[in-house]
Amino acid sequence: MLTYYRYRRGTYQERPFLLTGKGDGPQNKPPMQVRYALFSDYALVTADNKVCIIGIFDTIRAPALPHQHPLMFITVGILAEYGEDRQCRLEVLLWDPDGQPLFTRQVDVTFRPPEDVGGVATHNEMMGIGGALFQQAGPHGLIVRINGQQVQRVNLMVTQVAPIPSEGAPPSP
Repeated sequence: MLTYYRYRRGTYQERPFLLTGKGDGPQNKPPMQVRYALFSDYALVTADNKVCIIGIFDTIRAPALPHQHPLMFITVGILAEYGEDRQCRLEVLLWDPDGQPLFTRQVDVTFRPPEDVGGVATHNEMMGIGGALFQQAGPHGLIVRINGQQVQRVNLMVTQVAPIPSEGAPPSP
């Protein structure tokens, strides 16, 4: 029997592939997985499919609120373990502490078959957000959904910090 392993609740679970009677492949393909979901200052993919993520962060320290962040990138890497063409709908949502959406994006993803036999199919999605407005401090949630199912949640903490005095300025009372 052909099986695959699924990581869930801290352990790997062995799962069977169920083949249809017509020989048209597995009926229950392994779930797609999020390899990473990150906030950064910049991100790109090179011509040879290498991911470059510069300035990864999980906290925005704002001198005042509301704060308009000049530019940030959300990078999500997903993989499909079964070695065939796969398609999915990737949704990325950024919520404020009150549950109000700040950013949403939906992308239809088509995986290319892996180049190596037995390899995994991967996809990297980079989303640049210019001028994101953060109204309040607190944990902001990044939610990643694949085909409507939430598969990852990452917190982005927004804090208000005292501005750094400029050189030569008199100290504040």
